[in-house]
Parts: sequence; structure tokens; C-alpha cells
Amino acid sequence: MIPRDTVPGVANTATTTTSGLSEVEQREPRDSLRVVHGLSTDEANKNLELYGKNEIPTIHVSILHLFLMQFVGTMPYILEICLILAAAALDW
Repeated sequence: MIPRDTVPGVANTATTTTSGLSEVEQREPRDSLRVVHGLSTDEANKNLELYGKNEIPTIHVSILHLFLMQFVGTMPYILEICLILAAAALDW
């Protein structure tokens, strides 16, 4: 990779100092970053009443239903038709 200062027409805007930090990092220490706070308790309660809990509803499916769903679809239908044709032709 070619360094930025050797490419014509590209200015090297990020200069480093003797400490190895760029000028921007020296001017704005990480402690001075803006702290973002969450919702207040009143806002959270209002949203809870308005929208409800943030959860995914669970769907209960019986084992019998899961078993029977294995025989529904294109491939199971083709296999069932082949089974019927093989039985009709007595080709076991």
C-alpha cells in the first residue's frame, strides 16, 4: 500500500505528534465524549403500557402435528405416488 503523503493530490490531514496520537485524539480525550442515557422509568412504563412487553410469542405445536407435517410437501407427495404405483404394479 502506498503511503498517503507520497500520492500526488492527496493531502495528509491526520498528522501525528511525538506521543503517537493524532491531533484530534489529543484535543478530544475519550472521557469528554457525550454520555447517552436511556429512558426514564416513567417513559419506560408509558411505552410498556402503550406497546406491551418486548418479547417473541411462543407457538406450541404438538408432536403429532410435527409428525404429520413430514408427509406434506412436493417431495413427500412424489414419494407417495411412487409407492402407490409400485404397489399397483406389484414391483416390491
